[in-house]
Amino acid sequence: MKGRWFFVAVCFLCGYLPDGIAWLAIIGWYLLFIQLLIKKPWIFLLSFCFFISSLYISSTMTTTPIKEDRSVNETFVITTNPTRSDETLEFKAKKISTGEVFIFYSDQVNELPKLVHGATCTIDALLKPPKPATNPGQFDYREYLVKKAISGLSYDFNVSHCSDRSGMSYVFELRERIKYHLENTYSSETYSWMNALLLGDQSLIHKETIDHFRLWNLSHILAISGLHVGLIIAIIYAFSQYVLRLSTHQIKLILLMFLPVYIILAGTQPPVIRASLMAIFLILSSYINKKTLTIDIVFIVMIAILIVDRYLIFQMSFQFSFLVTIALILSKNFLIQSHWIWMSLRISLISQLIILPLQFQYFYYTNSLSAIANLVLIPYFTLLIIPFNLLLFLVSFLPKELTDFFDWAFVTLHGNVINAFMKIDAKSWFFWVVGSLPIEVTIIFYVSLLSMFIFWDLNKRRIACFAGVLSIMVILGNQYLPWLDKSFKITMLDLGQADSYVVEFPNRSGIVMIDAGEKLSFSEDDHTSVNYDKVIKPYLWSNGIKTIDALFITHQDNDHNGAAPDLISAFNPYNIFSSTEEVDYVLKGSFHKLQQGDEISFGESKIRVLWPNHSSNLKDENDHSLVLLFQSNGSEVLLTGDISEEVELQLINQYPWLKPDVFQVAHHGSLTSTHSAWLDHLSANHSLISVGQNNLYGHPHPVVLERLQKNGVHVWRTDQMGAIEVELYKGQGTIKPYLP
Repeated sequence: MKGRWFFVAVCFLCGYLPDGIAWLAIIGWYLLFIQLLIKKPWIFLLSFCFFISSLYISSTMTTTPIKEDRSVNETFVITTNPTRSDETLEFKAKKISTGEVFIFYSDQVNELPKLVHGATCTIDALLKPPKPATNPGQFDYREYLVKKAISGLSYDFNVSHCSDRSGMSYVFELRERIKYHLENTYSSETYSWMNALLLGDQSLIHKETIDHFRLWNLSHILAISGLHVGLIIAIIYAFSQYVLRLSTHQIKLILLMFLPVYIILAGTQPPVIRASLMAIFLILSSYINKKTLTIDIVFIVMIAILIVDRYLIFQMSFQFSFLVTIALILSKNFLIQSHWIWMSLRISLISQLIILPLQFQYFYYTNSLSAIANLVLIPYFTLLIIPFNLLLFLVSFLPKELTDFFDWAFVTLHGNVINAFMKIDAKSWFFWVVGSLPIEVTIIFYVSLLSMFIFWDLNKRRIACFAGVLSIMVILGNQYLPWLDKSFKITMLDLGQADSYVVEFPNRSGIVMIDAGEKLSFSEDDHTSVNYDKVIKPYLWSNGIKTIDALFITHQDNDHNGAAPDLISAFNPYNIFSSTEEVDYVLKGSFHKLQQGDEISFGESKIRVLWPNHSSNLKDENDHSLVLLFQSNGSEVLLTGDISEEVELQLINQYPWLKPDVFQVAHHGSLTSTHSAWLDHLSANHSLISVGQNNLYGHPHPVVLERLQKNGVHVWRTDQMGAIEVELYKGQGTIKPYLP
């Protein structure tokens, strides 16, 4: 690699590692390039200075979230531009006495004073600790805030005695005035796209559109990226030169003044900062007639950004932006030796490949056709929509008749294109669900990909192709490892006061779900998908599960079937089983009504239906819940739905041999279930309780817990431990809570 700043940048990044690992990494890095350091000792001195400074600064990155609710009435400095809408207000503020940063949300917008960046205010607030993820694959809001140096949040606060403001606040105020002007000039559809593509705020674009772009790996198109900045610079340059007839020197001065302001106008997003600083660096270099390699500029800018804000390295947009930029620069020879169509496809392909492990880390999936989709939509947005948005901004100051015409033209053109794009199914067989990758797989992937570029430059095409294929094969190999796992797993998800179990039979001979409960909604029209969107879908995707073999609904209560429609629509279970007649939400798959005595096999594993007995006279719907016995690998797990003591006593008589290794405490630990005779009969050592924190029902009931304790049954409960994974193999097993 030409240039030397990559060496310094790697040393700087090593400072982020824990002390012991950091020193081992830096020693290994120096030994790898020992010949370079001998020839150019100044590189050693410079890189070592950056490493030590990085190591020192990283030691101060010790954000500790508060652990319990805390009432404060102290002086804070507002550190972000307050985001205000008609209904909500959001901002970050640093407590002067401790330096802790908190994020504030309020829906009482009219009761708060006007707030600006840099203002010093007295805030009377109830601060709350951020909640951690309690399920594998679930978005960890606590970790997210920690990586932004935020210690907690508040929804209940008052602000008073504000004074001062920062210089940046005036630019932010200009940004808000521009948004207000555009909102009142154009239709909501046009304004939402201008707000996203010119000002970096996607909040007004329809959620369905954002989700669809994300499923196609096209989220970067909706954000202001380096490509957008480059295009804006080119338009300003061309307009200044050919219309205004300005000299090159004058245009450079305009850009040097415009770019810092635009960074703030665009919301200070990492890709905008990177592209703008690179342009500023190139302009300044031209004044001193010193040519600097582009790759060196990238690394210098990266170090400069991280010196100002160490936490930016944890932001996904920062990682994606710099990885793609570096990869495209390094693969220059691979790109330029082809027709422009093939070059565009290669650019798109490399951009997708270089971020593939990060894509799996953050989203668990990718789309195999995303490179082709990029090839179509990037030129569309770059050559048409972004220039159109700039034109809309310019004509927004003209008479209403003109703005209305351009508004209509944009909505007609772009609306039809987006509608057509939304009809293309992103979840076809090109939708590749893998889950997050282990660190060793990620390392092998990047080493293979880098080898492909190196051998391509050396004109060793066969070796380069082999390295490229290896980079993909290592991911495929990791994806199919579960098919070699001989253990039997059941995971009880933490859905609050709702049930859902994911069962993986040995060698993935079957993947089934028992229930898919949803949060309580207060009307039939007020359907919620919180549990599905935040827990069930992320859990399945994080484990590389795209489809399931079967869904069992124990009974038709919302806390057991509320998420079933979403689950059936997205994960296409081949069979749906329940104890009741077919229900209207089963639009896919084959529905089966089960009863006592039925059996379903998956490979050598078996599910035995112990209940319901449809000839019984029990009136409570809970007493018609499915009771399922899972038999696999010489182990047994019993799931009981919401049955009562009356059913338990009948099961004792009907199944004298029933001795599971693990069983579900029925009805979330309600006092109506878990009879002492039932516990004596089962003689199990471990029990599972799916229950919400501080729930209104008092589950699990203290009497039930006392019975369990008296019988020596260990209780595993979601409200205290998060999701619980039971793994069994040949009579032996482990039970692992997600929370420590």
